[in-house]
Amino acid sequence: MKNDEVRATLSELIEGCNSNAQALRSAGQQAKSQELRKLLDRRAEECAEAANKLRLELDRTDGHPPSGEGRSDLEILEHCEHSEDRTKENYEKALSRELPEPIKEVVRKQHEGVLRNHGQIKALRNRMRSSA
Repeated sequence: MKNDEVRATLSELIEGCNSNAQALRSAGQQAKSQELRKLLDRRAEECAEAANKLRLELDRTDGHPPSGEGRSDLEILEHCEHSEDRTKENYEKALSRELPEPIKEVVRKQHEGVLRNHGQIKALRNRMRSSA
């Protein structure tokens, strides 16, 4: 399997784990039974841990040491920018689709936030590069 395919597969799994963790947390907050709340919270935590482990593998496939292991601030920012690039692309794909207008408006506003975040990360990265 090519490196791009491995990265795409890992990214999909991470996204799925994060989505599942969020859904389980939300369901746990709505559960009336203490037992069900505990079960859903525990499963949400397991999903979050799985996403973190997959993220470490994704870092390795990108040629970076695992998060927190000897990476400079510049390397961390470069990794964050790469992640922001993927998020930006996902929002741009979504905006190019025929979404109902109320949903498209929500996505449009979130896209503005994504662009703002991306710009801030990129500016800081560029500042760090020029001072290095």
